[in-house]
Amino acid sequence: MPGIPEPLEFTRILRDVAGGCLSEQGAMAVLGLQPTPSPERALELQTETEEAEMLNTMGLRPPVDNARVLWESLALLERGAIYLEPLQLREVGLAASGFARFKSAACAANPPALPLASLVAGLPVLDSLFTHLLRITTPEGELAPGASPRFAKLFSQVERMRREMSARVAELASRYTSSGVLRDSPPSLRNGRFVLPVASGKRGSVSGIIHDRSESGSTLFIEPSEMVAQGNAMQEAEVELQREKRRILRDATALVRAEREALEMGLEASVEIDAVFARAVYRARENTVFPGSGPMNLLGLRHPLIPRDRVVRSDLTLPDSWRVLVISGPNAGGKSVLMKAAALASVMARSGLGACVGPGSTMPFFRSVMVSMGDNQSIAEQLSTYSARLAEQRNMLRHADETTLAIIDEPAAGTDPSTGAALAAAVLSELASRGVRVLVSTHMGQLKKMASETPGFLNGSLAFDRETLSPSYSFIYGVPGASFTLEVASAAGIDGSVLERARVLAGDSFRLDNLLTELTMINEARTRETEALAAERLSEAQAARERESEHRSAIEELSLLLEINREEHRLKLQDISSKADSLLAVLSRGGTDPGLAREARRKIRELVVKETDKTLAGEAVKRHSSAPPPTGELSPGDWVDLEGWNQPGRVESIDGATARVRSGSFLLTRPVSSLSRRNDPAPAPVPFSEWAPVKGSHEVNLLGKTVDESIGELDERIDSAVACGLFRLRVVHGKGTLMSSVTGWLKKDRRVKTLTQASPAEGGTGASIVILKDGS
Repeated sequence: MPGIPEPLEFTRILRDVAGGCLSEQGAMAVLGLQPTPSPERALELQTETEEAEMLNTMGLRPPVDNARVLWESLALLERGAIYLEPLQLREVGLAASGFARFKSAACAANPPALPLASLVAGLPVLDSLFTHLLRITTPEGELAPGASPRFAKLFSQVERMRREMSARVAELASRYTSSGVLRDSPPSLRNGRFVLPVASGKRGSVSGIIHDRSESGSTLFIEPSEMVAQGNAMQEAEVELQREKRRILRDATALVRAEREALEMGLEASVEIDAVFARAVYRARENTVFPGSGPMNLLGLRHPLIPRDRVVRSDLTLPDSWRVLVISGPNAGGKSVLMKAAALASVMARSGLGACVGPGSTMPFFRSVMVSMGDNQSIAEQLSTYSARLAEQRNMLRHADETTLAIIDEPAAGTDPSTGAALAAAVLSELASRGVRVLVSTHMGQLKKMASETPGFLNGSLAFDRETLSPSYSFIYGVPGASFTLEVASAAGIDGSVLERARVLAGDSFRLDNLLTELTMINEARTRETEALAAERLSEAQAARERESEHRSAIEELSLLLEINREEHRLKLQDISSKADSLLAVLSRGGTDPGLAREARRKIRELVVKETDKTLAGEAVKRHSSAPPPTGELSPGDWVDLEGWNQPGRVESIDGATARVRSGSFLLTRPVSSLSRRNDPAPAPVPFSEWAPVKGSHEVNLLGKTVDESIGELDERIDSAVACGLFRLRVVHGKGTLMSSVTGWLKKDRRVKTLTQASPAEGGTGASIVILKDGS
């Protein structure tokens, strides 16, 4: 493919993408895809793909179902066709209808300024055209009987005449069959005329016109003379019907011809949309990512042509100073695959496909990728492998710049190692001086040494297990790799004496390989220790978060319990205050100074509130600062203290390690381990008689009673309250009809001084507070 180095096998990737197209034209558009050299266009391609992926998840599909027939029909019109057949007209109508539906749905989902909208804008909205074409044709591709009023009339006439003639010829066939004139075959149509299958020997028995003869000559197909006139009439009607049909088709074709330019634009736009959707399908399937702009930081890089269940991902992270990365290591260790994957990441991202990397990846924007890789020898051009490599490197030196990513595999392969390494070093230095970013693989120690000494040059390697002599394919930054030549030779069965002689001859090279191997092993051990430490820190952080969560839960539970206790004490205090109001009224009638009584009540109330808060706080501190005392065997009926609860309770039942405990109005299920037996039973509640006369009550509950029953009871209770010295009543009546009746009656009662709605704590709109007048 022009512009894309063949060793990258980008064409194979495009064929995979094209498989997601719904039309042949869309697949061809994908196969012609080229990476853009423009960052702005690359961003548009990325946005198009992301938008198409979103529309695809919404159920939208490219409007190309009828693209092939539409393409053929428009080609016929261009060649001067007078009219299109009904099936072609219907396909054109379906295509135009699909354009309009897709455009409406896409515009509703996408703001018009987004890149994909420019393609959607090319889809025409031809409502009147497709409505007309779909009206005059049937789904089977025939002209609809109601295509025009005249066609409907003629169609009905021809069908009626055909039925009449069919019945007539059946009647004649029945008459002639009994006399042995006809063959066993039924009547049929020949040239649009109804005929009888007459035996050739019985020709004189049937008067009429011969329209056909069987291959054997034994049967003549004769139109009976008594049906000729009727047949002529039907033929005339059929001719008129066909003439009207052609007129309808010509008119419809003229409408299509008038919109041919819009339909062609729509077809081109739909094909492009099909190609964009195929890119989106590929991106979703392969889980590709569009790298951000920045330094080379490809996380989880993988080659797209290696199945994901077998590929090994690598993090290719290089500093801003990178100009040349020298990748070394054994043969078949993954050096070439890593370089190809990095080059394809750039090519695929600039083609709107996304790169096979992880989220958070970045890379410089390369306008071009140049590759010197593989065996490109050519007998026709008199090029050896090394000559072909030199031609590729010469091309890099002529055209590469700071926006180029160059991939060079074994630059000195096929020539003298010493001079080849020297030439390779010179080429790499020249490319680096121009700002070209280079990935180069090698076994040569000279290039590894150069990478460790030259600014902008970096070393890297692919991991290799020396024990099993198998590659792990993971990239190691900053460490040159050994070739493991002698180790691999040993595994291949080379004699030990030969290997020993090779070690002597290798001299420093062998010792360097050993040092590189040891360095690699040290680096891998350090990496494992770092990962273990990171995992340990992660575990500790998780444990800390769990402890913090438990602490927060305990605080929340404590806060809830304190709130419950405060509410209980507030209600008790409110009850006390209500009774105190009644006692004040009694004291007032008895001559006691009401002011002094109220002052006494206020001080008592302050004391109760202060004591309540102190008790609650003390209970909270006690629960969280000390563990409950050890308990013996508990049994139903025992009084116990509950951990995390401010009131004692009585055990009702025990089931294994849990117990059900009644505490006030609450029935609680708690672990037996959280209960502690009380030495003394729970204190008895203070009797109500200490606070108010036994004959009176400050609350009247009318729920469940009729209006008459409620008013009768309320009348008696008011009398009783006045007699007992109670002048404040809480009347519970609910929020329905009873409320309006009761409050209306109370407003008219002369014994009532004031009537107000109860506070939310006392029932809100479902209750009323009644203050009675002083009876004296």
